[in-house]
Amino acid sequence: VVALPPGNPTGGYWTGLGVVDSTGLFNAMHNNGNNFTVWLVYHFDGCVDSMRVFVRSTVIQVPQVEFCQTDSRMILDFNTTGRSPGGGIWSGPGVIHPWFYPTNAGPGTHTIYYTLNTCTDSMTMLVHPKPVAQADTTVCISGAPFNLQAQPAGGSWSGTGITDPNTGNFNPASTGLGTFEIVYDYLLGCRDTMTVSVVPLANISINRPAAFFCFRDTMVPLVANPPGGTWSGNGVVGNNFHPVTAGAGNHLIRYDYGSGDCAVFDTFSITVGPPIVLLTTFTADSICFGDYTQMEASASGGSTGNFTFVWSHGLGDGPEKTVNPVSTTVYTVVATDGCSRPEQAQVTVFVHPDITATITGSDSVCYGDTGWVAVTAPPGRQYSYDWQGFPGLSGDTLYNVRGNYSVTLTDVVSGCATTMQAPIVGYPYLRANFTRNPNQECISSLEATFTFMDNSTGGTTGYWDMGDGNTIPYVPFNQPTYTYLDTGQFMVTLYLENDGGCTDTFSLPVCIRAEATLWVPTAFTPNGDGVNDVFRAAGIGITEFRMMVFSRWGEKLFESNDIEIGWDGTYGGQPVQVDAYTYFIVYRDITSDKPKQAKGVVGVVR
Repeated sequence: VVALPPGNPTGGYWTGLGVVDSTGLFNAMHNNGNNFTVWLVYHFDGCVDSMRVFVRSTVIQVPQVEFCQTDSRMILDFNTTGRSPGGGIWSGPGVIHPWFYPTNAGPGTHTIYYTLNTCTDSMTMLVHPKPVAQADTTVCISGAPFNLQAQPAGGSWSGTGITDPNTGNFNPASTGLGTFEIVYDYLLGCRDTMTVSVVPLANISINRPAAFFCFRDTMVPLVANPPGGTWSGNGVVGNNFHPVTAGAGNHLIRYDYGSGDCAVFDTFSITVGPPIVLLTTFTADSICFGDYTQMEASASGGSTGNFTFVWSHGLGDGPEKTVNPVSTTVYTVVATDGCSRPEQAQVTVFVHPDITATITGSDSVCYGDTGWVAVTAPPGRQYSYDWQGFPGLSGDTLYNVRGNYSVTLTDVVSGCATTMQAPIVGYPYLRANFTRNPNQECISSLEATFTFMDNSTGGTTGYWDMGDGNTIPYVPFNQPTYTYLDTGQFMVTLYLENDGGCTDTFSLPVCIRAEATLWVPTAFTPNGDGVNDVFRAAGIGITEFRMMVFSRWGEKLFESNDIEIGWDGTYGGQPVQVDAYTYFIVYRDITSDKPKQAKGVVGVVR
């Protein structure tokens, strides 16, 4: 039952054969499933319209078609399927309307559908799988008969050498030498083909390599006739022999050719020498910065026993090397014997960091004063301090006088040490010193002059204090001379100073003893020329004085109690005549309280 199309205007009703409901339901099976044609009428308000209805059955008359999987496509039409009426649509596995593709559908039973006017009928497509015969086969003519294989089983075999079409038994002896095509037929003519090559038994010839090889990384070609066989054994890599893969020792190498009854093989031996065994030693694997260590390489094994050792980092060759790297270094040594594979090893020398301490100290001190010097070590480590000459001192600071000191700084973890110069800076030795000349306990005031010989060291400025209130500037290496004008004890002191303001003094006493003397001239010229016009005595240390002058006849012509007042050569206001006159002097001096006398003759010369 189907619904008729709605009438217009709506609200009418339908009449005619097959109408089961005047509102518009129609029974397409009115003629018991047979084709028929009928006029239907639509009524509305006394008006009518009619339409003709064709009722046709959609039928596929062929229920099933069989295919091989490899068959070509088949068109789906009346001739191949008996479908009616035409104009419908095919669908289902392997269908690309209007074609069916067995290869797309694949092996199996597939239902496909034909649809027209909302009516559908179906049929089946039986696709048989493609038979697969075994791969092409080569057999020896002397081989035994054998059964060929195929999938699926149950087909028929044919071709030269086939003695049983059902089992596929093939007898090489019946064919002679050659290649023969064999056909395997399955259902509906589905088939596959293969070949069987009948060959004579091969005669193997091996081009044998050397019987001995050093243990080295090389590929030795393996050659045999006929080619195409398979090599096996320790060290075989494809068609080559690799000594390193094989390893040291004797190895059996085999060449197999053919298969089954045609299989033949041959063997030979190869000996591979032992590898080089490299050992390294060193005197120390951990050294302090600046230290040396010795590395040594030794080898065994190999094939020649004549070893050569080559080191990295430009060290050259040889078994022993002495190095002092500045940082941790990995050295590589390669051992060769001229034949075997070179062997290498690495030696790591760990270098403890350099101890880069700094030295600080006090400003320059005067000679003999105490200064200080300190060591500042790198952070993060623990150190000990050994001050040479100061066994009880273990700290990082030394207090002492100016000088060059030495300290050894030791890392207590690594044991590495460095010795550093740690000077306490200061000014040079300063020493005031001199001697006197004359070097007597006491000298006469009549010769009261000293020369002072400077024996000082390190002074640049200063002065001499002469002890009598006078000073003389100090000039290095100068020998000052000084005359004392008074008697007594005097302390001469030399005051010295250097560029750093350091000072030193040195003193020596000097003594000037009192001395007295009287000098009287023997003539004078009282002529008024201003030169030697007065007769008078001169002296040193004179405390009392009286002088008298007498004529030849004893007459006193002049008298004075002052040594500074002398006779002008007159008497009674008149010049005396040229003559010799007698003088008489009584005096006391500083050397004694007793009076002393002096007398003599003085000449008047005009």
